[in-house]
Amino acid sequence: MMAEIETEPCLLADSGYQGINDIIPWAKIPFKRQRNTELTDDQKEYNRKLSSNRIIVENYFSRLKQYWRVIGGKWPLKIKGDLTFYHHTFAMCAGLTNKLLCRRPLRRGAERWDLLDLDSMDENSEAYNYQESVSEDDSENSY
Repeated sequence: MMAEIETEPCLLADSGYQGINDIIPWAKIPFKRQRNTELTDDQKEYNRKLSSNRIIVENYFSRLKQYWRVIGGKWPLKIKGDLTFYHHTFAMCAGLTNKLLCRRPLRRGAERWDLLDLDSMDENSEAYNYQESVSEDDSENSY
């Protein structure tokens, strides 16, 4: 069963993070339509899958905050600077949330989730090459 679990690092981002691949190569960002061009069907499907996976992450953090108010609230001033305490508290709450999700998953039939084929595009695919050209265009024309 452990062999089925995704082990590669991955950051799921929204379209506000265009260009993040320059800093974090494993980031997954949606394709952005350029002026006078439409996205291909492959790019639209990639965006749909990415969005579907991103919403699970958003749902997870919502559930985490729902279970543990300390995560979503402000930290008392006396412990605000103690990042070790915050780290341990967050790790404990995340671990307990993961355990609770085994009994009450985020979605029906989603006892286990992983990225839906976002890596299926190889370097020769049209969508992959489009993403590379967008990154280059954005770096040349910073707004």
